[in-house]
Amino acid sequence: MNTASLPLAVVQDQYGNLAVADASNRVALYCPPLAAVNGAHFMANHPLALGVFATIYPVPGATFGKGTALFTDLPNRIPYPKVLGDIQVLVNGTPPPLTYVGPTQINFVVPMNAPTGGAAEIQVLKVSTGQLLAISGVIPMNSVSPGIFETSGTGVARQAAVLNQDNTVNSATNPAKRGDVISIYATGQGVVPNAPPDGDIPPNGLVTAPTNPRVFIGDFVDNYPVQPGDPPDKNYLEFSGLSPNFPGVWQVQIPHGVAPGQQPLFVTVNSIPSIDFTVTGYRTVIYVQ
Repeated sequence: MNTASLPLAVVQDQYGNLAVADASNRVALYCPPLAAVNGAHFMANHPLALGVFATIYPVPGATFGKGTALFTDLPNRIPYPKVLGDIQVLVNGTPPPLTYVGPTQINFVVPMNAPTGGAAEIQVLKVSTGQLLAISGVIPMNSVSPGIFETSGTGVARQAAVLNQDNTVNSATNPAKRGDVISIYATGQGVVPNAPPDGDIPPNGLVTAPTNPRVFIGDFVDNYPVQPGDPPDKNYLEFSGLSPNFPGVWQVQIPHGVAPGQQPLFVTVNSIPSIDFTVTGYRTVIYVQ
């Protein structure tokens, strides 16, 4: 929408949104704006990317309606629904899969036809009435937008969503062993060839991403000197891509040189980190023994 100029008339629709007739847009509809962030780390000022688990919020005082709905409440959870709780989201006109709808938050997966640069527009609609509940301004887009999900913690000790090699949840009381392979649950690896349709799972098992992340566990893992039990070529990354159980997962062997205890954990994809180093008091962590 162009900036309004030479307004000719202003009216309200039946929902209280302003409709303005002007020389730039002919007729422009104004409704509450929304903000969009990566749903793993919720960092502001980070672009989205196709396939990313994203979260949108209305401005303070506005809502996306009154109801709450989760995709897990449906009898058929997969593929994720594109209408949930009578709410639909549009990303440049394409409805993405939804996982949660609430009055002040909606979670969805950015569709795979979203742009890999420039900007996108996001709209929130009430399906039964066609009401436009909220609309974004310019949402910056990128080819990747890595983010590691968190399970607990605040400040500098946010527990990353990581499974140890025995499939137990990593924590301060259940650290991973050096030399073991961990699974990091994340999002934002970008284009994955042969990916399933939006919101579905790979029909034939794992789908490998073309771009491997660089993993940091106290240091970038390929910086550690090779010790007995480490891969001699320093290829600690065992898998990066889509899994039947979760859209994004990275499996990494912990080098034997990692010090025991709490260690910062992040990844970079195409040199873009999963955390924002300009935000003090924030990092994702893993526990190692």
